[in-house]
Amino acid sequence: MEDDRTLWIAKFPQDGMTWNQTRVRHATLQLARNCGLDVVPSRIEIVRGEDVLLVRRYDRAWVGDGYACSRLISGFTLLGTGDTPTAEHDWSYLTLADQVRRASSHPREDLRELFGRLCFNAAISYLTDDPRHPIMVAKGTGWRLAPASSPAPTPLAEGKRGDFTMICGPAGRSPNRENILAGAGRFLLDRAAAEAILDRISGIVQSSWYDAMRSSGVSVNDCDLVGRSIGR
Repeated sequence: MEDDRTLWIAKFPQDGMTWNQTRVRHATLQLARNCGLDVVPSRIEIVRGEDVLLVRRYDRAWVGDGYACSRLISGFTLLGTGDTPTAEHDWSYLTLADQVRRASSHPREDLRELFGRLCFNAAISYLTDDPRHPIMVAKGTGWRLAPASSPAPTPLAEGKRGDFTMICGPAGRSPNRENILAGAGRFLLDRAAAEAILDRISGIVQSSWYDAMRSSGVSVNDCDLVGRSIGR
């Protein structure tokens, strides 16, 4: 949709969701922003009595007589893989970091951001991140990491923990602290810098996720469910 010469993508609610996904996603984007990560602006609109999430398009910009279109690269393209069961062994944050380092016009900044998102995904149990999403954008001649637009907690049963869809460290897909830190060199980070990023983001998530959810209108009952994924 278009609003004040700005384009937004409307994400409508789906049936059978564990919680109010619209408000949880909006709150998660705000939480990521509080962690200092680059995320798309979002807002909630009520359409025919239902919550609808609007996320602003970052690949279109009004230039006076129309919208300029930026170029995009998906994670699949960067990794040289696809969306098949046999290709899933290529889905890796570490390899993605290698490719962002090669393509980005500001590799150190983008890799630090990418590592921060990996830490955030682990902190909120966003386990279903995959290479389908656009990962880099070029508004001019140089490629940069695209803003994050889709992080959200993965519903988990009480006391359960899962693995990432993508490899996140030398030990595979397990989103534990040591595995994530062991791969920090691929993001051009030394151990101390990586630990500082991980501890800062984990601390912000743990101390403020509930307030972020409630301020976005997530119900107390839904917060109890979300807490199985985020609260540790």
